[in-house]
Amino acid sequence: ATPASGTLALNINGTNAVTASATDSIGGISSTATQTLTIDTTAPAAPTLPSTPTLTNLNNRQIVFSSEAGSTAQCLLITGGTYLPCSSPYSTGVLTDGAYTLRVKVTDAAGNTSSIGSYTWTIDTLAPPVPNISTTAAYQTSTSATVNYTATAGTTVTCKLDTNVATSCTSATTMSLTGLSQGSHSFIVYSADAAGNVSSATYSFTVDSIAPALSLIHISEPTRLLSI
Repeated sequence: ATPASGTLALNINGTNAVTASATDSIGGISSTATQTLTIDTTAPAAPTLPSTPTLTNLNNRQIVFSSEAGSTAQCLLITGGTYLPCSSPYSTGVLTDGAYTLRVKVTDAAGNTSSIGSYTWTIDTLAPPVPNISTTAAYQTSTSATVNYTATAGTTVTCKLDTNVATSCTSATTMSLTGLSQGSHSFIVYSADAAGNVSSATYSFTVDSIAPALSLIHISEPTRLLSI
């Protein structure tokens, strides 16, 4: 049989079953052969990446993204670089402080490539300045004490005494401590920036409000021997 060619009306997007048979010179017809042809001209949706956090102190991250099932992904982290094959989660490796954008595109089985999905964030691993505690007295003669301190404006400030849980306090204040027990104490001021970096300062002091006991010692005159 001589092969013949022609055109078929196919679904632009979808599955097409193409059937062919052959007829010989004396009219004999072969069995039917069928092949399914799927046409897909629709690009997959852009990958979905996180939107937060936009500021972090983590310099080595695993970034999860989602895309059309069965597609293959390519990622670009450094501007001016080359897209390379990747998968979710994407490992950034250790990065220095600064702003970064991860760009991801995917290609489906038919060869259609999506638009680019992106995620931009900033890394800041630098802790804020250490709070300043201006109270320096090593001993307190009262069960009450006053601590003067300042912390960087705009940071989240918490304070704690000894092993108590740190609680919110203002960035510049005089803290009054009451009901102190006798002995050693530590007052700690924490300052946390928006990226989660924390600095702290500690004031250590001792409470001794008990006056020392006074003891009287009687010394007798030694016996004197007089000789005449």
